[in-house]
Amino acid sequence: MRAVIQKAFGGPEVLEVAEVERPKLRGGEVLVRVRASAVNPVDVAVRSGAFPLLGEPPFGVGWDVSGVVEEAAPGARYRVGEEVYGMPFFPRAATGYAEYVAAPSRQLARKPATLDHVRAAALPLAALTAWQGLVDLAGVTKGQRVLRRRRRGRWRRWRAVRACPGRRSPAGSARWWASRRWRT
Repeated sequence: MRAVIQKAFGGPEVLEVAEVERPKLRGGEVLVRVRASAVNPVDVAVRSGAFPLLGEPPFGVGWDVSGVVEEAAPGARYRVGEEVYGMPFFPRAATGYAEYVAAPSRQLARKPATLDHVRAAALPLAALTAWQGLVDLAGVTKGQRVLRRRRRGRWRRWRAVRACPGRRSPAGSARWWASRRWRT
């Protein structure tokens, strides 16, 4: 299979497509055929060496993925053919910029039918960041309101919205978190 790897720190020029062995599954994991991967600021920082999260190269890059389950090991939560998305193994190497990713099924969620793979791949880190800011740091609980700013070309208006409408995790509230900018 093909995967993007880097053998040195630097700019985008250090990324190269290489033939690597297809991942083998362990108990509770699924093999995902990647349909879309997202690039986040942490990917750029790791690639440049500014944030040496994965140690010294060589290593595979990328975490946020969306795709279809191709194979499921015993104990996995998903079946072959299900569409999933997530951020597997963070902060360890997941090699998300690849044709296939093996990931623990608990680190993935079912892709909402209302999202295409590109938008679903862009969601995990953004949703987790929003969740941590609202729930973990600000202490927002069910039923409280959060003031958010809405942007469409320019700042237009303030709007109060319900926080965490009965959801307990970013994966369980993907449709609700998608395309929102939160500000406390």
